[in-house]
Amino acid sequence: MCPEPRVCAGAVEACGGAAGWLACTASEYGTQYEASESRCDGMDNDCDGQVDEGCSCVNGYLQICGSDVGSCVSGTQTCAGAVWGVCAGEEHRAPRPATTWTTIATRRWMKG
Repeated sequence: MCPEPRVCAGAVEACGGAAGWLACTASEYGTQYEASESRCDGMDNDCDGQVDEGCSCVNGYLQICGSDVGSCVSGTQTCAGAVWGVCAGEEHRAPRPATTWTTIATRRWMKG
């Protein structure tokens, strides 16, 4: 068996006679094999023991974006083509002005 995880698991080395066991190639690894990672699909397609090296994100994955501090609401980004998309659903709500509460307190004091 070829000692590779995921995409390459189960591939069988060929006997090269006097040359010994031959290294596995794309034909042994199967259709998910890539000589150089480009799919960004969460798998080790080039069978080097590393998953999606060179990819900024994995296609179809989501991440939280924006801020949820104060009156803001976080959104989400989706990875497509190995790039994070726009932040969808993020909200920037305007906070209430502090003067509103000061004015109310001042009026009560003045009335009392």
